Amino acid sequence: MPGFADLTVLVCTHNNAGMLDRALESIAGQVLPEGTRWELVVVANRCTDGTADVVRRWGASGRIPRLRYVSERRLGISFARRRGLRESHGRLIGLVDDDCLLDPHWAAQALRFAEANPRAGAFGGRNELIWEVPPSRVADLYGESLARQDLGPAPRLMPIKEWRMPVGAGLVLRRRAIVDSGWIEHGQLSSRGARKLGAGEDTEISLRIRRAGWQVWYSPELRLRHVIPPERMTLAYLRRLHRGFGRADVFLRSLDLAPQSHPRLDGVAWAVGILREVLDRYQEGYVRYEDERPTWLIRLSYARGCLEGAARFLLTGRGW
Repeated sequence: MPGFADLTVLVCTHNNAGMLDRALESIAGQVLPEGTRWELVVVANRCTDGTADVVRRWGASGRIPRLRYVSERRLGISFARRRGLRESHGRLIGLVDDDCLLDPHWAAQALRFAEANPRAGAFGGRNELIWEVPPSRVADLYGESLARQDLGPAPRLMPIKEWRMPVGAGLVLRRRAIVDSGWIEHGQLSSRGARKLGAGEDTEISLRIRRAGWQVWYSPELRLRHVIPPERMTLAYLRRLHRGFGRADVFLRSLDLAPQSHPRLDGVAWAVGILREVLDRYQEGYVRYEDERPTWLIRLSYARGCLEGAARFLLTGRGW
């Protein structure tokens, strides 16, 4: 029955067995108060590599007392997380990516913060990027798009009219809040899958939780390191990623700004405004220098995604 554990650490993974092994090592090393009831649920999202063997080896080690392996055949982080949430038993659920290395006190800090802030329905912490190879200037510039997060040394309640939410890597959810939000049944953004690099699903979770009357926080005591491989540092990857952000953002704005008189038309106007800003930068000579062109191209991809998301929202009222 849900609720028998204080905390569920939920790891969704897709063909990343080597990095998953490192992530589970950091989870096994958590320092928790005596008597804490916690579990680890690993959701293998259509994995064809050695993921099952890695989890089986960790289960046999005895270092993670409650470890369960679940297989989800529908490819996409949204499907995997929904499956994991349904399978979990914790009052709190920590969404830990398979490329995240937790600080030894991460779980204890999550429990402490939730107890001190009973209306916190979702909260994220301070995420440091670990580059597997030295990053380019552009990759480092867009580190926040790769889940780098540092909003300062003090806890911060996300403002009511702020629709930028804590990133999904390390996001902690209160079970009552995610149930109240309706995201498991009614969430729309499908996020990344086999053929597209989507985004925004974790922001949709936080926005729906806040709409349900809960608070969303940043808590700097929760620390993790997010490992970034070379293939996620390329200009092509960053352009695809930001196009996905753009596709999601019109719908996400509607969640935070509603009720509006004409949310669909407002979304189109906002997307056109984003494109105009990008084109204005080009006309002003913003890209005449070689090292400025990559950032302009990334912004152009974002603007394209905004227009695509606005068109879909205008026609269907749904997110991408």
